[in-house]
Formats: sequence, C-alpha cells, structure tokens
Amino acid sequence: MGRALSGNARARRAILIASVGGFFGFYLELSVFPVLAARDHGSVAAGVLTFATMVATVCTQFVTPRLVHHVAPRTLLGTGILLIGLPTLLLFASQSFPMLLVNTLIRGVGFGLLTVLGAAMIAAYAPGAERGPALGAYGLASALGTAFGPPIGLAALLHWSAHVSFVAGVVVPAVAVLALLVPMPHPAIGAEPGGTRAWRRPTLRSAAPILVFFPAAMVFGIAFTYIPLLALDVTTVTLVCFGLSMAAGRMLGGYLLDRRLVVNRMLIRWALLMALGLGALGVSFDALADVGAAVAGLATGAILTITLGDMLERAGPAGLAHASRTWNIILNSGIGLGALVLGGASHFVGAGGVFAIAGAVVLTTSLAAIAIVLTGPPEPVRARS
Repeated sequence: MGRALSGNARARRAILIASVGGFFGFYLELSVFPVLAARDHGSVAAGVLTFATMVATVCTQFVTPRLVHHVAPRTLLGTGILLIGLPTLLLFASQSFPMLLVNTLIRGVGFGLLTVLGAAMIAAYAPGAERGPALGAYGLASALGTAFGPPIGLAALLHWSAHVSFVAGVVVPAVAVLALLVPMPHPAIGAEPGGTRAWRRPTLRSAAPILVFFPAAMVFGIAFTYIPLLALDVTTVTLVCFGLSMAAGRMLGGYLLDRRLVVNRMLIRWALLMALGLGALGVSFDALADVGAAVAGLATGAILTITLGDMLERAGPAGLAHASRTWNIILNSGIGLGALVLGGASHFVGAGGVFAIAGAVVLTTSLAAIAIVLTGPPEPVRARS
C-alpha cells in the first residue's frame, strides 16, 4: 500500500510539473498570435485565430475519452504538451496568416488533450481525501499559466521580438514534458459501459452548479479580454490582481472540497461574492477596480475548482475522462460566449459596462440557483474520509 501511495504522489508531481509547462506555453502565445495577425490583416483575423483555437480545443476534448482506450493516458498527455510547443518552430520560417492559423489549430488539439487528461489523471492518482488538495494544486498550475503567460508573451513581443516568445513557447513545454518519464502506475480514467450514468443523469439539483459554473466561465473569458481596455494607466495592475487572485482561488477551492460543506450552497456564496467584485470592477477605474478584480478572480478560481472536483466525484473512477471532458467543454464554451456575447455590449456601454452587466448576469443566475436549492430535495453534506 505504501509503495502504491508513493507511486501516486510521484505521478501527481510529474503531472503538475508537465502541466505548468504546458499551460504556460499555451497562454504565452495566446495574445502574441492575434497581435501578429492583426498587424497585417486587422482585428478580424485576430478573432479568427482565437475562435479557431476554441474550436480545435473543444473538438479534441470530445474525442479524448475514447482515445484513452487505445493510447496510454501518459502518452496522450505528453503528446498534447508537445503539440502546444513544437509547432511554434514553424513560425521561424513564416508568420503569415495561414501559418499562424495552422499553428493555432495544432496548439488547440494539444491544449484539448492537456486540459482533459491533466485533470482526469490528477483525480485518478489522488483518491479520497487527497483529491481536493491535488485538484487545487492542478488548478493553481493552470491559473499561473493564465496569469503570467499573456503578459510575458506580450512583453517579449513588444520589447524584443516575436522570436523570443517563440523560443520560450517551444522550450518550456518541451522541458516540462520530460517529467512524465518517471515511473508511475497506469491510471484507470476511461469510462466502462454504464460507468458514467451517475454524473450524466440530469436532476434539478445538478442544475444549480451549472448555473454558477457557466457564468464564472464567462467571467474568465471577459476578464482577460476587457480588463486591458478599462484604462491604460491601471490595466496592468488590475489584470495581475485578477490573475493572481484566481490562482489563489483555484488552490483554495481544492481545500474547500474536503470540508464538510454543501456544494451548491458553497458555490452560491462564491457566486454572490463574484457579482460584488464585478460590480466594483465595472464602476471604478482606481484602487476599487483592483479590489473588485481580486475579489472576482478569487471567486472565479474557487468556483472552477469546486465544480471540477464535484463533477469528478459524481463520475466515479470509470468516468473521470468523461467528466473532465464535460467540465472543460463547459468552461471553454463559457469563455468563448462570454467574450462574444457580453463583448458585443462594449460598443454601447464601454469596457466597464461589460463587467457591470456580467455582475448582473451572475447575480441573476445565483438567485435562480438559490431557488433550486430551496425548493429541491435536501443536498447531502459533502464529506470525504
């Protein structure tokens, strides 16, 4: 037993190290590619690249649970991380829009593999009371890439050249994936026939977390798109406040998973806090905006980890890959729709108004979730042994 636990711990560390490199490599170029496209082809081309990334990612996430029946999960995870970094080498030859588009599609495939398999494998290697903190650490790994990747990539582009960001985007994932070479047990994350019925069965109570999770995903999408448009003299600090607090929230959410708490009520409290932070972010351009961004980021991170852990718990050991896929598809859909739908309002209300509207949306969905919790059957207290 001790040897197995040691192997699980070693596997978790390896996955976290590889994931940090994969997430950082992905987000490092996420803002660089659209800037390069917009220089020669305008903002529409930049939007096409972002949309292409989302499409490739979601399509890959759909098929990943089936792939684990034919290819070892560790091999697929390593392949995904390499697909995030290595294709960037092609841009040393040409930075034309077709080359950027091809590169974006390949990176989207890699990111789809990373997001589904990383979470599922962490859950598989962290049974019982170990799962919450392990998912929190995984959430922190992804959030740090989100927080630091875009500003570092843009800084490299603006102060040196795109080639500097390309080198970092290749080297970091390629080095990080070496962590997966350590010996580790084979994780059972593929769904067996009938193994995922528990988390697929729709109930009124299961709708409450989605009413909180999807708006949080939309906030994720608009934050990194519209915070930079609030005011040029404060945007960097505000963006860092959101990114770092979201990383802290991802970690905190993992530890809250292992407390004797009712999941739906816990999520609703975080959603109400998020709405408060978004309101402050939408009406102020000074220190209050920084505080609002930090509050909204903390709540967003906590909600992401708690919903991921709850969905994986409901799936059971045989449905981890399917549950991770579902969670990631909801997340990416929310990110895309948030930037698209709420972003359309920016033409009329400005960037600040986008966050005020987002706060109203979160508040409305939270009230709907409260109504479900109050009128539905009692939810069992979550407790791990």
